[in-house]
Amino acid sequence: MTTTASPSPFQTLRRRVVYRVRSLCVRSDLVRLPDGREREFAVIDVPGCAVVVPVDEQGQVLLIRQHRYATGEETLEVPAGGIDPGETPEQCARRELEEETGYRAGRLEPLGQFYTSDGLSNELAHLFLARQLTPGQPNLQAGEVIRLEWHSLAEAIAQVCKGGVRCGPTALALLLAHVHLGGQGEGKELLASG
Repeated sequence: MTTTASPSPFQTLRRRVVYRVRSLCVRSDLVRLPDGREREFAVIDVPGCAVVVPVDEQGQVLLIRQHRYATGEETLEVPAGGIDPGETPEQCARRELEEETGYRAGRLEPLGQFYTSDGLSNELAHLFLARQLTPGQPNLQAGEVIRLEWHSLAEAIAQVCKGGVRCGPTALALLLAHVHLGGQGEGKELLASG
């Protein structure tokens, strides 16, 4: 399903950059609403990201466990990261998979796109299923401390349904991968029982 852009009912009167670091920009926009009133909106401008669900020939999913400074928690996630300038979402997905896990994908299949937090940010996440995996050496960025874990897709879906996966992009990517792969295994029953 694709969506088309519609004319905005809002008129931007002023756009002010409050903070900028690397590719992230926080703006304060003064906007005229459809009823004529004015309101200030905070917007986080982010170039987008790629989220990758790596699945091997046996149907095992490669997840990463890492500590996230912003939440103060250790999270269970799939490889993901921001799209660099001039990079396509697919190129980003391949790069992030290799950087964080060392694996390369022979095949990438798009699973969909979604806004990560559309009330606050314009970040668009591009979700992919990675198959035909070839092992290699990770190339972690400064500050990344990652442990790799293999799980069955059913186990990963169970973690999503029970709250063990709290990363929204990871949860949605795993659920879409599950559907894309035919919804097989015990995860299917967990999704059906909600």
